[in-house]
Amino acid sequence: MNVGNPLGAPVPSYVILEGAAGEVADGRFGVQFMRVPDDIEAEIESTFASGMPEAEAHAIELRTGIYRGAHEVLGLR
Repeated sequence: MNVGNPLGAPVPSYVILEGAAGEVADGRFGVQFMRVPDDIEAEIESTFASGMPEAEAHAIELRTGIYRGAHEVLGLR
């Protein structure tokens, strides 16, 4: 399962925010960007099996980390 579309790097990501919700005073909070291993080829296989529209563009996006809107300009098809 992909936790985030891996743009910029072909590795899924998520963010952890830590702090006190609703804090009025100068509260402190932390942000952690996490990257996790994933079986991208299995994700691509399930994408094609599901009949997802634009599955090929999605597969390229997962393999390269490049947004599908830039594929044509970069010659990725």
